[in-house]
Amino acid sequence: MNIKSLSLLVVVTIAVVIVAVSLTQTTVTPLKKGKLFPELATTIEQVTTVNVQTNTETITMIRDENWNWQMQEKHNYPVEADKVNSLLLAITELTILESKTSNSEFYSKIGVDDVSTQGSQAVLLTLQAGSDTLVSLIVGNSQVAKIDSTRNEIYVRKPDDKQVWLTLGKLSVENELTDWLERQIVNVENNRVSRVSISNGENIVIFKDTSADEEFQLADLPVNGTVKMPYVLKNIATTLSNLEFDDVIAVDTLDLDFKTTAVFTTFDGLEVTMKVAQQDDKNYAIFTAKFNPEAVLPESDKDDSKDDSKDDSAKAEKLDVNKQVVELNAKFANWAYELSNYKVDDLAKKREELITIEEATPTLPELGNPITSGELSEDLSVPFAMPSNN
Repeated sequence: MNIKSLSLLVVVTIAVVIVAVSLTQTTVTPLKKGKLFPELATTIEQVTTVNVQTNTETITMIRDENWNWQMQEKHNYPVEADKVNSLLLAITELTILESKTSNSEFYSKIGVDDVSTQGSQAVLLTLQAGSDTLVSLIVGNSQVAKIDSTRNEIYVRKPDDKQVWLTLGKLSVENELTDWLERQIVNVENNRVSRVSISNGENIVIFKDTSADEEFQLADLPVNGTVKMPYVLKNIATTLSNLEFDDVIAVDTLDLDFKTTAVFTTFDGLEVTMKVAQQDDKNYAIFTAKFNPEAVLPESDKDDSKDDSKDDSAKAEKLDVNKQVVELNAKFANWAYELSNYKVDDLAKKREELITIEEATPTLPELGNPITSGELSEDLSVPFAMPSNN
């Protein structure tokens, strides 16, 4: 081979290599390190819809005219606003650390494959302002950041872009529908409860005379009866303390047969009625509230002098209870709450399960004092006769 032919071969070889490299290289989106969505902070308040989609779930949270977040899939039940706001803030603060793969074969390994892919663990997050999409982002695997333990390194990808980015931030997306909802139904502090009246086939009443009493008592307790387990009465009385649901359903979509009714009354006159039914091995409860002035603990009669400040305080307290009644009924209306067994089981207990009857000890008849030998000899009026020899 002459020099001319060799030179031509080298040129051709170099050209082939250049073409091959150009075909295998993927063009990297020209984003520099910085915020992933640098303009989002100025438009984040315009977001009216947050959509979270996984391989098995679709969650749509919408903001109403009063700027309250609601769950579309749950008949617009209230969403925990702090969680939504934290999510929005976290998206605006996502910072690019470095570009990663653009090869789709590696997507599933880092959790940024399409959510429609079978077995996908990715989360597709979409933010909209009206009909305009502000953000569409696939959120993948994450781990604690090496440079900042308070934040995570998170793999993300835009659905219309092959490029995967490793980002730094506090972005955490709940992918269970109920995790976004306001789970608390009601919270009546333990020391407020004065009485619980239960109808479950029997009528059972537990009560306290004053808020300072340590334990609840069982009404109509037999003379020879005692409360079997006092903590059960306390469990019943504290049912409404930070009560949270497992799920919530529009009540008009269910046909419920309520077997248990419990009325919780407080020393300041709040009265909450709870009705419980079972359907398909699940417990459902509905609630209503009202103000009962007859239940208000009367003021002490020790001081007969007029105290206007006490009157004002009592009026303010009553107004607060009335306000709470309005707020609770607005929250309770139209909803049935699914509750765990341990939250309702004690309300179904019968009287015989709550008390122990002490058997009476049989009493023996009283006997007279035993007669001593000395007393016996003194009482004999006829002496012993000696036998005759005749």
